[in-house]
Order: sequence, then C-alpha cells, then structure tokens
Amino acid sequence: MAPMKAQRCPSQAERLGALSVPQVARRWHTTRRRVRRLLQAGRLPFVEINGEIRVPLAVVRGREAT
Repeated sequence: MAPMKAQRCPSQAERLGALSVPQVARRWHTTRRRVRRLLQAGRLPFVEINGEIRVPLAVVRGREAT
C-alpha cells in the first residue's frame, strides 16, 4: 500500500480565519513587501489581532478567485 500524504496542520491564524502578512505572501507567491504595499494602499483589508496585522481568510480566498 502506498504511504499516505501527511496533512498540513492549519496554523492558529487559519483556524481563527485570518492570515499573517508572511502567510499571505507565501500563499500568493509574492513578497511580504508587496503585501504590505497593498495594505498601505487600502487595497487589501486587514484586522489587528494582538498587535499583529492579519488579513481575513475570506478576503484572501476572494482575491484568489478573481
């Protein structure tokens, strides 16, 4: 029998429904700087959780769908 592929465990941010800037950058295959520019320009909404910028997962998925 072929070995099963290990499932990636969701991060706490993903379980909460928001991703950090580095997580968004990795997911979109871009740089953190580019993601921060989108945030600063107001083109990417965000929330602040415990002093850290987080992008709602629904927003990330919505941008990926377009």
